[in-house]
Parts: sequence; C-alpha cells; structure tokens
Amino acid sequence: MENIQITMPDGAIREVPSGTTAAQIAGQISPRLAKEALVARVDNDLVDLSRPLDHNVKLSILTSKDPDAVQVFRHSAAHLLAAAVLELYPNVKLGIGPPIDTGFFYDFVREEPFSIEDLEKIEAKMRELAAKDIPNERKMIPKPEALELYRNSKQEFKCELIEEKAVEPVVSFYTTGKFIDFCRGPHIPSTGRIKAFKLMSVAGAYWKGQEGNPQMQRIYGACFVDQKELDEYLHKLEEAKRRDHRRIGQELDLFSIQDMAGPGLIFWHPKGALIRKIMEDWLRDELLRRGYDLVFTPHIMNLDLWKTSGHANFYRENMFGPIEVEKAEYQLKPMNCPGHRLPLRTLRRPPRPAPRPRLHAGRRTHLLHARANRKGSAGLRRICLGGPARFRLR
Repeated sequence: MENIQITMPDGAIREVPSGTTAAQIAGQISPRLAKEALVARVDNDLVDLSRPLDHNVKLSILTSKDPDAVQVFRHSAAHLLAAAVLELYPNVKLGIGPPIDTGFFYDFVREEPFSIEDLEKIEAKMRELAAKDIPNERKMIPKPEALELYRNSKQEFKCELIEEKAVEPVVSFYTTGKFIDFCRGPHIPSTGRIKAFKLMSVAGAYWKGQEGNPQMQRIYGACFVDQKELDEYLHKLEEAKRRDHRRIGQELDLFSIQDMAGPGLIFWHPKGALIRKIMEDWLRDELLRRGYDLVFTPHIMNLDLWKTSGHANFYRENMFGPIEVEKAEYQLKPMNCPGHRLPLRTLRRPPRPAPRPRLHAGRRTHLLHARANRKGSAGLRRICLGGPARFRLR
C-alpha cells in the first residue's frame, strides 16, 4: 500500500499507509491523546477522527482545549438530543440542531407543547443513549435516495434542506443509533463522551428564522466537555437570576413596564429617575473631561438619510416603519451615526488631522428608537444593531 506524509503541528512528518485515520495516528502518539481527541483538522478543514487520509496533509488532532473541537462536541450533543426525542416521540418533525456558545439547540414540530416533565424525560433518555456509547457514523447517500428516505418518514423540512443545500449528487448523513440526519459534520466518535449537559428551556421559533414560516419548538441545552465547567455555568445563571434588574427594579420601585404602552418600554419612577439622572450626569461630565464634544440631533430624520447610511438596508427589520410627512418619509432614529456625520459639513472649526470624538447627548443617556418584539427585549437591555454601516458624505 502506498505511503502518505502527514505533517504535524510541530513540523514533524510521519509516513503512514494511505487510508490511515487521525484516530489511529493519535493512538500512535499517545494513549492519552487517543482518549482525549474529539476531532481532527486536516489542512484547514475539520473532519471526523475516523475519516481515512489518502494524500499528503497537515494534521492537527484537537481536544477540548480547542474551541472548534468544543463546538463539534456540542453539535454532537444536539444530535443526541434529536435521537432521544425521536425515540420518545416518533411523530415529531425535525428542523435544525446547531451548536451555540454554551451548548446547543434543536428545532422540532410537535402538536403538543414540550413541558418541563417532557424535558426531564428527554434528558434521561439522552443519558441512557450516551451511556451506550453509540458511534456517530458518516454515510454518503445519493441525493434521490436521501430525499426518498425523508419523504417516507414524513420529514418535509429535511427534504427542503436537501433540495436547497445539497449541490453534489451524493449527500452527507450522520447516524446516531436509529437517528439519521442530513449533516455536513464533523462529529465526535461516539456518544459516550457527552456527559456534562442539561436541557434548559423550550422556546418558540420559526422555520429558518423567518416570521410567517411554520412555527417550531426549540429545545435549548447547556453542554460542556467537563462537568466542572457546566456546574460553574449553571451557578452563574442562578446568580444572574438573583440579580435580575427586572425583578430588583420593581422591588425597589425604580421602574416599570406597562403592557398598555407596549413591550419593552420603560417608565421610570421617581427614585429610578433620580438614579438615572445621577448616572447620566456622571457619564456626560466624565466624557467631556476626556475630550469629547457634545452634540444634539433630531430624533426623526428623512428616510433617504438612513438609506444613504445603509441602516435602512441592513437593519430594516429592527427599525420602526417610516412616517409620511408632507409627501416625504421620515424615520425615527435607531442609531446616532448619521447625526454625528452631518454636522461636519457646517461645523465652524479649522480642519484637524483627526476629528475630535463626539458625545451625542443621546449616545448613552437619551433615546434611540429600535424596534424589538417581546422576545427581543429584556428589561433595560436591548438588541445591539452594530455592524458595517456604509456611510459617506461628500
């Protein structure tokens, strides 16, 4: 059999037979690495440890110390969740199940809502499947056969994904026991490593995140490679609940949110208003001391300005609708950037090599008008609309 050259991260070159896997190379290096390995990086791509290597490559064997490997670990936990749900509720429809920063989620369609008791059953089933150390195996299936597989099991959302995303004639799938998922991968070798996890909540979600599409139930889970990390994360969540400003603000009579006015709109009570004023005064004085200039700009401006700045294109869904005034459209400002730029056209000051920083009176202490639904607002916190606004005035 022909040999291939494997270049390791330290530059060392290993000659191995073609078809050798990263898992086998990890075992040659040390038993400990073989035990801790989660996934491999071949050249610039993440691949399963069981994937045969058939040409000269650069190889890194990744453990839980690598953030990419941890995300692969969490992706495999999402598959474990789906496998458990299908065993308990065979008629559910499957959506998607990616990793997220602290764990994973998976979307399902089910006639009955998932309850707290359901989550407990599902988590117990996940632990049962994890204890069996079921392999995560990659299978390549012809696209027509893959579509037929999902049509027969009435998984129309998966059919839609295959039609949209599968550009090759053969499609990548992963199996975890009876569960099979259209997935590019990679995944950790088996379920046995997945121990430090907890199902957290169920939330509503739209298919593909688009309002108007079928509504799904999204099960969230927290997941870490190490139980200690999970315990620390759960402790932080409990501490955050104890210090939740929405609860404390009402207990101390600082502010309230009135349903009659609308979600996320804050009414400051006298004590809270005084605290807010003290904070605003301190912040404004501190920024002026550090060399910022003070400007005030309108709260509503012509929509054409927001088109020029790029906000109307990038952030339309997070902005209130335009207001027609004398056959012109005006926009409540969601950001201060254009208001900072326009005064430069008429500002009477000698040119400087670099403009002085400007403190908008509304930058931190006044109102910006961003649109958020009930799920997008969390008391005094708001979704940040940051990003690449393309704004240039000549």
